Amino acid sequence: MVVRLFSLLLSITIIAGILTSCSSEQPQEEPVETPTSGKVTIYCDEAVAPLFDSLIRKFEAQYPEAQVDLQPVAARQAVGKLLQGKARAVILCREYLRDEDSLLKAYHLNFPVITFAKDALVFYAHPSFPLDTISDQQLKQIFREGTPLEKLFGLRDAVEIVVPNQLSSIYANLTQFFTDGHSLQYPVKLLPNSDSVYRYVKTHPLALGVGYLSQVVLDSSVKMLRVGFVDTTGAYVPPTRYPHQSLIVLGLYPYVVPIRGVLREDVRNLPWGVFMFLERDPQATTFYKEKGIVPTFAVIKIKVGESAK
Repeated sequence: MVVRLFSLLLSITIIAGILTSCSSEQPQEEPVETPTSGKVTIYCDEAVAPLFDSLIRKFEAQYPEAQVDLQPVAARQAVGKLLQGKARAVILCREYLRDEDSLLKAYHLNFPVITFAKDALVFYAHPSFPLDTISDQQLKQIFREGTPLEKLFGLRDAVEIVVPNQLSSIYANLTQFFTDGHSLQYPVKLLPNSDSVYRYVKTHPLALGVGYLSQVVLDSSVKMLRVGFVDTTGAYVPPTRYPHQSLIVLGLYPYVVPIRGVLREDVRNLPWGVFMFLERDPQATTFYKEKGIVPTFAVIKIKVGESAK
């Protein structure tokens, strides 16, 4: 219901956004902006906003004449601002949803996209959580068919699956991977954002949180579940290794999530300069590796046993 209402409002306001964009093309006396100077607001998927806030500070330190305001928002809100002409640049951890893609095609909008890194959707819990492994098939039974997790595994106590709200990229990726974009059939517990999910999991031993690898891979206070799945060749990959950047590189983890920047304009301006930094600068690529995800522009050397937590 929330997603449908947002879609309706987005459809109503997009025309106004396009008209605003057209009117803003009239000549105005504004400060000259370059790829490394000026002011810009970037709307960032709240799930990875802490990650990118650190990188934006590095960009500003390197280019003192640039002022970048990074605003954390739900992914749905970021796309809405982009389509309405209220955002020059956004950072997303998901693909466009069906209604968003339809609007882009209807209004002939083709925004430049830059991929910074690859993250992954993971399932994590308190260290005392009764499970250590789960399979892709079992997850589909839970989210597509509504089968209680405790019934699948014969657990005595009920388990809560905790997810950020329906406007989040995590919720969208959950539906993309397990229900082909349709609503979840399992009654998940929805919380305001990814940080509230993390805090809830830390204090509820029977809660299973859904988040991104970059959020928890370096955190020893929670554990990620190992996932078994059938690969593209039809072979079963057993749940013997924890989610890790090496598994993303090797194609041995099923829920890879690219982190992308989307630009309103194909112009060599400040938003473009920031995104080039986030994609290619050694400070950024090193930072991604240190945070446990896979940068687009970097060489990852895999060591034997590296994916064991």
